[in-house]
Amino acid sequence: TGVQTCALPISHVEHDNIVPALRTITKAIQLGLQPDRIMFESVLQGLCMRPMSSSEILSIFDSLVNKGLEPSINTVAIVVKALSISKKWSAALQFLSSVQKRFGLRPEARLYAQLGLASLKADDAQSATQIYEHMLQVTGPSAVSSGAMSRLLRDCIQLDIPEAKAFAFRSEERRVGK
Repeated sequence: TGVQTCALPISHVEHDNIVPALRTITKAIQLGLQPDRIMFESVLQGLCMRPMSSSEILSIFDSLVNKGLEPSINTVAIVVKALSISKKWSAALQFLSSVQKRFGLRPEARLYAQLGLASLKADDAQSATQIYEHMLQVTGPSAVSSGAMSRLLRDCIQLDIPEAKAFAFRSEERRVGK
């Protein structure tokens, strides 16, 4: 039945079986059923279960788009999270750069902030700086609110990594034009 077919991708993903989940979605389409956002997003969430290559993550995302997924900021955030878990910072930046042209979605500053924070947690302050600079180019300084910066500063201080703290303070100085 349709309900069983909808539950199967989630079950596969819970067991780290992305390929069978994709096959289930393909089979549902062949049976005349249209997968819903929950089915698609459950497969995307499966990409966050373990590190994967960026080509594998992006290939699965593109496959879902070809099967009818209409990307949203939420689906973009899931893909960015999967790329972050895999420490694929440049692939995540390229992906964020492509979503406006491909899907008409404007990446939010929070997506860059989450990506930058993940790189800081991975002890990669150089990538965090590149991510922050890219965020300013794409979203503009006015899109980066003082509230977002205060949260970033707080998170960097809590990391207790000297490079993260220095990055946070440099970033705030750039944002306010000092």
